[in-house]
Amino acid sequence: MVSVETIEHGPFTESFVEIRRRQGKEIRLVTSLEVLSLSNKTPGNPGREQFLNKQREVLDGEVHLVKIDLLRRGTHSSAIPRDLARAKDGAFDYHVSVHRFDRPNDFFIWFFSQSSG
Repeated sequence: MVSVETIEHGPFTESFVEIRRRQGKEIRLVTSLEVLSLSNKTPGNPGREQFLNKQREVLDGEVHLVKIDLLRRGTHSSAIPRDLARAKDGAFDYHVSVHRFDRPNDFFIWFFSQSSG
């Protein structure tokens, strides 16, 4: 057990990776890679609203989107609806999804479950 005198409430920063392509003088965002945090998956958290807004913005643009969700807790936050993902693969604990802008209706998803052994 660890006891603390005060609990830090922020502001917190969210980390992400952006891959950009340079063509002549033009620099263009090609891929956005994000690892979900608990603030991304907590309703009412300002970090969740920022995350969802950025997700919509990226999905509306010509940018590939890679999401890595390694958290069992929190509200499902990936662009693909959880019930559709479960119908495709059954129960899962974690997942990685890739959305290519040139295939706007497709998400490539890898599901992982915590082993019971």
